[in-house]
Amino acid sequence: TLENTVENVIEREGFHFPPFQRAVETTERLFEKIQARCGETPLLVFDVEARKPYSEAFRDICARRGLSRVEGVAEAIQRAAAEGTVVFAEDGGH
Repeated sequence: TLENTVENVIEREGFHFPPFQRAVETTERLFEKIQARCGETPLLVFDVEARKPYSEAFRDICARRGLSRVEGVAEAIQRAAAEGTVVFAEDGGH
């Protein structure tokens, strides 16, 4: 059923859902590698998902890694979508 999609399980269980924990850990390792490759070049990052727990996980990763996070991008995308601007692929999620 739609109730049991991975997105719904993540929203319901958050960090208690082991696959989400692994995804967050993987994302943080990827940022670590990107930072290492960029050296002294500063990174500006942003998320496009304003829903919990995704936005919280991204915020926490940025804080732990010392990344400069651009605020408001996800909200701007949602506003544009609500106004009828095409901001997502045909599947509605990308």
